[in-house]
Amino acid sequence: MNLIAQEFQPIVAIATTPTAAKLLQPICQALGATLMCMIVLSTGFVA
Repeated sequence: MNLIAQEFQPIVAIATTPTAAKLLQPICQALGATLMCMIVLSTGFVA
């Protein structure tokens, strides 16, 4: 088995929609990762 894959633990997840944030939030809590929420507007501007 690949040693790097065994040691990998996600530290950040990025959600770009409210639905994604709802799905990722409990996973991030369980893993101790940070959830970043970015709202992408129709103009392409990131708030």
